[in-house]
Amino acid sequence: MQITPEIIKRTAELSRIALTAGEQANLGRELTGILNHIDELQQVNTKTVEPTNQVTNLNNMYRDDIVKPYDNVAGLLAGAHEVVENYIKVKQVLP
Repeated sequence: MQITPEIIKRTAELSRIALTAGEQANLGRELTGILNHIDELQQVNTKTVEPTNQVTNLNNMYRDDIVKPYDNVAGLLAGAHEVVENYIKVKQVLP
């Protein structure tokens, strides 16, 4: 699969990433190489390979979610870009 300059440009715009023409060309080559490698991997016959979802035999360690008081709220809010009534205000994420 070939990644076109238009795809790179549109993806960069959607991601709000400024790329030079050289960076766009380099990224296009790198992404094309990655997708070509994925195409190669998809051709490998894995019908006799048993699915694996855990290879280290480690178990997740869970702990109780305990609410603890935080006594440096002023310090936390001091690092925020904008604060409204002790809440950190962020840009709207969803329309």
